[in-house]
Amino acid sequence: MPSMRDSLWYSDGTKLNLYYKDFDETGKLLVKTIDVYEVMDAYSEVLLGYHIGAENYETQYHAFRMAIQTAGYKPYELVTDNQGGHKKLDTAGFLRKICRVYRPTAPYSGQSKSIESVFGRFQAQHLHKDWRFTGQNITAKKENSHPNLESVEANKDKLYTLQELKAAYATLRKEWNESAHPATGISRIEMYKNSVNPETAAVNALDMVEMFWIQSDKPHTFTSSGLEITINKHTHAYEVYASAGVPDREWRRKNIGRRFVVRYDPYCLTSIRLYRMEANGDLRFDRIAEPYMVVHRNIQEQEAGDMAFIRKNIEENTEDRIVRQVAARAIEQKHGVSPEQHGLSRPKMRGAKKEAEEEINRRLKKYSRPPEEVDVGKVAKLISCTTFDEVEEYDERKTISKF
Repeated sequence: MPSMRDSLWYSDGTKLNLYYKDFDETGKLLVKTIDVYEVMDAYSEVLLGYHIGAENYETQYHAFRMAIQTAGYKPYELVTDNQGGHKKLDTAGFLRKICRVYRPTAPYSGQSKSIESVFGRFQAQHLHKDWRFTGQNITAKKENSHPNLESVEANKDKLYTLQELKAAYATLRKEWNESAHPATGISRIEMYKNSVNPETAAVNALDMVEMFWIQSDKPHTFTSSGLEITINKHTHAYEVYASAGVPDREWRRKNIGRRFVVRYDPYCLTSIRLYRMEANGDLRFDRIAEPYMVVHRNIQEQEAGDMAFIRKNIEENTEDRIVRQVAARAIEQKHGVSPEQHGLSRPKMRGAKKEAEEEINRRLKKYSRPPEEVDVGKVAKLISCTTFDEVEEYDERKTISKF
């Protein structure tokens, strides 16, 4: 066994050996069991992380995340069995991110027996004291390793609910971690906390992002309505903001229609990270997006500042439309495809006031003039070749009237 904490972690799934009650669609009471996945420090036998549920890659993800958060460090070595969930996590590179050395082990090997030994003692010393105990597996020979099925059947209405079972199991795990280690007589958790492993790395916030944030299977398109992503069958909408509650208009103008790979924390969906995929397949971080801001449009339920926020967004949306229209019409004029150049009338912008159309025309007039020369030599040459008949006469009254 290791001589220091976090040198070696074992993980495995097993049956949570307590019965609980559930009900079917007709309301009939059912007696059930469920699985649990545990992550253990081999040096101290401390149970670091767990998750209750069918053993698959999701329960393993949650258990490893809890273990890392409990330890505050990455393990040097991680050993798991070779079950399907581990294969999926390893294919995604997850298991190799959380440790320096990852090794799957064959079932029934000596290494796989190490955590099974802990499970056996945990069940015998703690779980069996509860009358809801299911017993250990069928190879167990001790009398106290078998369930009292008659008592369970007679009291099945008093069994834990699933939520109560989870709370009871958390208490029993705490008892195990605080009880004495058989080799030292010191509590397991005290052994763990007092040990130091100089070869393991402390985990910081960026490490948590790298290890535990989920990456979308496919890119998502940022549209005029923001970016939508479906997580656990629920659709979430996100926006990129320049400041609190203020969308980044400049970024939106450049990125509407662009596709992003999304990374998110399934434990906290208050923000997501957007990445651009480079030509070589690498991901480059672009921006953080936050949930789409929703305000009440009906006056009765509006809070202070809601109306001002709505007006400001309407004004900025109008400005965005004006900027896009000016750019588009300038391109049309440059290539001779503007309706006005062919004696046709341009349809007005829908949903925009007359002032918006006037502003577009004002800006187009500014852009329609020939570009001014800035080179000193060219300007001097231009002046020397200009005659009075080519200069518009200055009208002082007309100029003053503008003010």
